[in-house]
Order: sequence, then C-alpha cells, then structure tokens
Amino acid sequence: MIIWAVTCHNSQPKLGPPRGGFKRRMADPLLVGLNCKKNNTTCEGYPSEHAWKGGNGTWTFGSQKPNNVSIAYTVILGACIKPSTSPTCTSTKSASPRSSVEMDIDSTLLHHFKFSLSRILSIAQDEQNPYLRFILAMATRRRALMHAVLGLSGAHWSLKSSKADVETRGCYHLDYAIADLRVVSEKYTSTQEYVEDAAIGQALVVFLRCVIAPEERGKYCKLLEFVRYLVVHQGASDPEFQAFLVGFIVTYDVSNAVVSLGYRPSLQTEILQRAKELTTQSPAFLGVLDGFSIQLARITRIRDSVRVCRARGIPIKGDRVLLNEASAIDAELRAWQSSQPVNSDEHILSLLYRQCTWVYLYRTLLPASIHDIRLRDAVDAGIVALTTLTPDSAAYAMLLLPLFLLGCSAFQPSQRPAIDAAFGSLARYRKYAAVGYAQGVMHQMWQMMDAGDDRAWDWEDFTSKASLDWLVV
Repeated sequence: MIIWAVTCHNSQPKLGPPRGGFKRRMADPLLVGLNCKKNNTTCEGYPSEHAWKGGNGTWTFGSQKPNNVSIAYTVILGACIKPSTSPTCTSTKSASPRSSVEMDIDSTLLHHFKFSLSRILSIAQDEQNPYLRFILAMATRRRALMHAVLGLSGAHWSLKSSKADVETRGCYHLDYAIADLRVVSEKYTSTQEYVEDAAIGQALVVFLRCVIAPEERGKYCKLLEFVRYLVVHQGASDPEFQAFLVGFIVTYDVSNAVVSLGYRPSLQTEILQRAKELTTQSPAFLGVLDGFSIQLARITRIRDSVRVCRARGIPIKGDRVLLNEASAIDAELRAWQSSQPVNSDEHILSLLYRQCTWVYLYRTLLPASIHDIRLRDAVDAGIVALTTLTPDSAAYAMLLLPLFLLGCSAFQPSQRPAIDAAFGSLARYRKYAAVGYAQGVMHQMWQMMDAGDDRAWDWEDFTSKASLDWLVV
C-alpha cells in the first residue's frame, strides 16, 4: 500500500514527495505485462501481442504486413469517418472547389483556427505552437490540408454557434479533405509511395475533428491508426514534425487509456521509449515532455492487473511484481524536477500533473470506498495548484486529464465545488464535448463514492457500459 502525506505550511499544501514510501524497491522500472502474463491472463483492452507485431517485430494493423494494408485503410477512411449526416451538409458533397479559401466565411474560419482554435489545442504558443508552425504552414502548400484546417475550425465554431452556414461550410471542407485522404491511402497501399508530411498532418487534423465533435464515440481510434502507422513505419521528413507526431500519438493514446478499456497501443514499451527519446525536441505536450505520459501508461498497466485481481477476489498486497512497479513510479515522482519556468502557468501545470499522477496511483491501489486521509491531502494539494492557474491560460489546453483524475478521487464533498468550477472554466475555454462527458462521469463516480459503492473504482468499466469513448485531453 502506498503511504505518504502532503504537508501543509501556512495553509499552503506542499506539492512534493511524501516521507516514507514503499517498503519494496524495484531494479527495473520498465516491466512489461505485469500480472497479465504472470497470471496467464489476457487483460481486457489489450491487443494481443501477435496482433500488433509482424515477423520483423514492427507494428502493423492486425496480422497484416506493411505492404498489405489497403483493406484496413479503406475501413479507416471509408467507414470510420463519414461526411456529416446533418441536412445542412448534404448539399456540399458535389461541390468542386477551385481553392481552399474562396469565400468570406473561409477567411473567418481561417482566422478562428489561427487565433483561437490553435491556441486551445496546444500549451505551446506563438511561434512554438505546432498547429501554426507545422500544420498551418504546410496547409499553404497543400490545398487538401487547408480544407481539413477550415473544416476543423468550422466543427469547433459550430459548437458555440447556431449559424447553419458555419456547419455547412465546415462539412464542405471536411468532405473534401476526407476524399483526398482516401486517394492518398489507396495510392500508398498500392505503390508504397512516400506520404508527404502535409498529408500526414491532414489525417491528424481530420482526426481532431472526431475529438471535438459531440457525436463521435471512439471513431477517432481508427483514424489515429492511420497516422500512427505512417509515423512508425515511414516517419515524417522533418525530424521536429516527427517529434510532434510521436508526442501527439502518445498523449492521445495514454489519455484514451485512462478513461477507456478499449484501446492501448501506446502502452507498449516500444512507442513509449521512442517518445522518451524525443521529449527534448517538442514542447507541445507537457505530459510527454516531463515524462508523465509514460508514468500514466505504466499506472494504467498496473490498473489493468488490479482489475483482474479484483474480478478474481485476489488481494494485491501479496503481488510483488505489481507493488515493485508502483514503488518505482513513486521513486521517479519523488526525484522529478519541473523543467518549466518557476511561477509560470506551465510550471504550475507540471506540478498538477505530478500530483494527479500520484493520485492516479493512489486511486488504483486503494479500495474504492475508503475515505483515506492521504488521498484527501493529495487531492487538496492538486486543488491548490489548480486554483492558482491564470484564467484562460494556455495551460488549459492540457488540463482535462489531471482535472478528471482529481475529480474521480475527490471523496470529500468539500473538495468538489472547486473541481466543478474548474470544469466550467475549461468548458468555456475549449468548447469540447469531451469536457461535459468527463464531468458527467465524474458526477456518477461521486454518487457511487458517497454510497460506498466499490464500482466507483472502475470508471473505465462505467464508460464502457455507457458506450462512451472519448479523449480526456
């Protein structure tokens, strides 16, 4: 069992490692598989080993090899993301655009992407913002990517606007971008011709439409496979863009695994190690830059093992492998030092990420119905960090994941108003449907926690049974 405390001085909880710690230490912090293999059990949510590895050890779709993926691509781009079924979109399908920005509304959509949407997509701002530095820059050279950008902008804008022309125009651009991606994928699968960076960026932007749109449930995973496959097997020509893509994939996969049972490709050691090697090259994703995505992924693997133990009624206190891995993560969190400028919002957010990584570890190993004082103090410390963020800060781009973890561990009713208020601020800032989904699941967990219902431990199972599949990022 994890035992530590967050001390308070002058009513300011200290965001730092506790005294004491685990009794067991571990030599190798990167154990793979944990109890799944040890117990001869397949953990729910994991792809089988042969499903992701080809004969040469590289990642493939299912049992297919890199030169035989046309069927998979057809499914991904044909069935996974379809043109909108909204009546306002149907009239755009036969349009034949002469250029990407051809109407006044297109200029408005471009302005929205450049000065609003790009800002809430990344913690990195101005010239370091990858959606401006890479995506928008490449869109000036590839018309289909510009269509994707304008379509994404329209999808986001329509979440806060009732204007039909915004939705119509956004669908028009997205339909064009998707049709072009089909051509790209078919050409690649038949000739293995190199896919240019801008086309990979185009797939990524269309994927983001699935993330922000309220009607999508899990469809983003299939499209992200297309991006992941190209990143792993081919790579981008620009090393800095490649670093951004790897960070993007790890961030979204790890976030997905925190709330869902269905998808865990980046919890494998190979892609996590690749991300670790690239952390100094891309400032776009704080969780990857400071290593928390890797630790969160390892905790999720522990969580899958604990889920198996809980289902079998087996106590985890005697599981040496599991507790040693938890001990290693604890030691790393103790030794961690933020690389962000002191007193900046990024620094505060990095402290919040560390605190919520601890909370995630606490929550995984403690029984669901226990009002533990250590967990209470850890959540209190996270709330202090949360409430010190500047309103409308760029840090809000990375806030949903730690906020969700904080909320699902708030056993004390007195802790909840601050967390609910932060959800409200985040919803106003991002306009993402996922914010509302996360808040709704958190409220359900609170009801179970108050009732002493041990099912509150497993919010992933709850979202699965509710057919919710969304990204907490």
